[in-house]
Amino acid sequence: RNIGVTATQFTVLAGDPYIYDYPPQTVFVGSPTVISVGLGFNLAFNVGFCGGATTSSGTVVNNGTHTAYPVITFTGPLTNPSLFDSNGVSMNFSITLAGSDVLVVDCRNKNVVLNNQVSRRSSLAGLKWFAVPPKSTDSIYFAAQDGTGTATVQLSNTYY
Repeated sequence: RNIGVTATQFTVLAGDPYIYDYPPQTVFVGSPTVISVGLGFNLAFNVGFCGGATTSSGTVVNNGTHTAYPVITFTGPLTNPSLFDSNGVSMNFSITLAGSDVLVVDCRNKNVVLNNQVSRRSSLAGLKWFAVPPKSTDSIYFAAQDGTGTATVQLSNTYY
């Protein structure tokens, strides 16, 4: 007979069962550079002859054992920023950011928040989200219709 001793059993539920490296990788994707191409004519046509293109990119690596989801931060001024990755996923936003605006996109929780207060998930066309598979590298490309703002990508190696 055991006096004062009782066999117990606990069930623990983890809201997020993953382990993340700290600090996360931070990749600055910079302001897109506008490249002017084509020719100018002193006539008006209802046809476009080339146009401007924007380029800027960064690379993230997931050395973990589980899919990792980046957090992307846009700082204004920007008009209609968009991102696409080397896996063919594109994230296009219909939004204009002022110089003081910050738009945070959390791909794991599928949130788009403006100035840490207001949801702007509806500004994302198609609702597609980036995911970096385990033991892989992903290049993320940044473009915008207008503006000199920037994008920063944070990614933590994720383990299960």
